[in-house]
Amino acid sequence: DGSACDGKVGAAAVLLRDGCRPRILRYHLGKVSDHTVYEAEYVGLLLAVELLRTEDDANRSTAISVDNQATLRALRTRTSRPGQYLATAFVSSATSLKKTRRRGFTLTLRWVPGHEDLEGNELADVEAKAAAAGASSARRRLPEILRDGLPRSASAIRQE
Repeated sequence: DGSACDGKVGAAAVLLRDGCRPRILRYHLGKVSDHTVYEAEYVGLLLAVELLRTEDDANRSTAISVDNQATLRALRTRTSRPGQYLATAFVSSATSLKKTRRRGFTLTLRWVPGHEDLEGNELADVEAKAAAAGASSARRRLPEILRDGLPRSASAIRQE
């Protein structure tokens, strides 16, 4: 999930497995004058793939739930759009993950309605707000593309 709160933007991903504590990654993108929630949604997808990549038993079919339809639709288009480098990084990371898993592993993206009391979605929303407030996961736990910060978003600059 991605979130803007008090003039700042953050993203988070939550991995839920039966009988296990949730695993969480958070990333603080910066100020809304520099980044958009749209970017944060893609960062959330990158964080989700990173959680799966570092999961010991991630050889089964898996779904990433997203509450932003525009993000999912944009992944299916080939037109240039804001944050496209993040969408490309996500597709590359997901493809790489699939290649490292056993035969039969599938990764599905699915839309879920936001704010409908779905456990994972609600927890991701809380964590994205914490990320917006400045709580990022340790740098070494983040995907490589996020470790040195992101360039300012042209869309955020125009909106400002």
